[in-house]
Amino acid sequence: MKSPFINLADLILRHPRYIAIATLIVVIIAFFGMSFVTMATGSDTYLDKDTRRGMLLDDYTGTFQSDSIMVLIEADDVLAPDVLSYLDGLEREFEKEQYIDSVSGISDLIKSVNDGILPASSADVTYAEERIPEKVFTRYVPSRTMTFAVATLKPGLSQEQQSSVITSLNTRVGVSERPPGVSVVLTGNAAFQQQMQEEMGTSMSVLILAAMVLMVLAVGLLFGHVRYRLLSVVIVALGLILTFGIIGYSGMQINMATIGAFPVLIGIGIDYAIQFHSRFDEEIRKGSLHEAVTNTITCAGPSVLYAMLATSMGFLAMYISPLPMIRSFGIVCVIGVVSCYCAAIVMVPLFGVLVHYRAKEVPMHTSRPGKKQVSYTQKYNNLLGSAAATVAKNPIPVLLVVGLIAIIGFQMDDQIIVNTNEDTFVPKDMHDLFLCPRELSAGTF
Repeated sequence: MKSPFINLADLILRHPRYIAIATLIVVIIAFFGMSFVTMATGSDTYLDKDTRRGMLLDDYTGTFQSDSIMVLIEADDVLAPDVLSYLDGLEREFEKEQYIDSVSGISDLIKSVNDGILPASSADVTYAEERIPEKVFTRYVPSRTMTFAVATLKPGLSQEQQSSVITSLNTRVGVSERPPGVSVVLTGNAAFQQQMQEEMGTSMSVLILAAMVLMVLAVGLLFGHVRYRLLSVVIVALGLILTFGIIGYSGMQINMATIGAFPVLIGIGIDYAIQFHSRFDEEIRKGSLHEAVTNTITCAGPSVLYAMLATSMGFLAMYISPLPMIRSFGIVCVIGVVSCYCAAIVMVPLFGVLVHYRAKEVPMHTSRPGKKQVSYTQKYNNLLGSAAATVAKNPIPVLLVVGLIAIIGFQMDDQIIVNTNEDTFVPKDMHDLFLCPRELSAGTF
């Protein structure tokens, strides 16, 4: 029975176009699956619902706890009759939503002391204001330029349902005919979760883009002795697409911990791609294209596979963590390293066959006439070889130093501060906005 690596090499050599088409189809399918990727925030990311404590809390919150949406209204005078009329109409629109339990605001408070009718003049507003207890009125109207309404959601709503309510309410606000100078902003826990999901998506895109740009610079500067030096970058990009596609189709959600997995995947993926590319370039210098494909897949394939499996085992160890976000981090990393490995072992030889890869002439440099010329790549290899030989000749001192550092790290482990406050994860441009609901509930500004 032939080795699967030999079978893969034979397929690439015999049917390169068919393999390329199949690869393109897989990438397109994975690219479509990226649209199913969603973000997760809140207690679901760090509370295990399978434990007794998690099940009790989930049952309690689903039965009794209901989130509220704070509607902040700012105007030159929030007690102007036209502004009150607008707020009352907006509240009645909000009450039409399926998942809204109740809506209350300053307009309801004024109507309660005015026989259920909104005042038609400023004098009537002042008269109604005088009939409201000062402490109650101050909580609703901390200043003449700002007030708020509270839309209470029904208990037990999922994040998706809460997000749909926020989207619908924002649409209603957008199409409403606001008086001049009036601004309406939705805040609260539900709005916070939705905004955090959007910020997480934006941050993840920027993070991946920055990592890819730095990787292009590093590969372009340090991997110039091979032809098509940026092929490794393309392979890593394909590996990420496959990873996102698998995540999307599997129904997994991206949380704040798993976002940090993608720079790790980029670093590991570029290592796999460079190893296959370097081996292929070395083989093409020594023999034919057929031999280069076969030797690269059958020789480098198993060794990189073992390294990939060892890396995956380390990530799988995170699955014993009681925190869902840590478990998802490990799973995403495993999916990513497997995807990058598969992309590298297929794409490097396949690309070489399709473009009839030829080795690049390596320029030789010398500093003195008559001295043997040595390439930059050879100098780098010699440096690594010297470092490895030095370590091999002095194993005990190296192990002692490494062990000492490990012991120091183990002793300082309990001094690491663990942060569980989700507010600290909020971007600065969101922080003030989402502090408002808590300040409102406390009656302070």
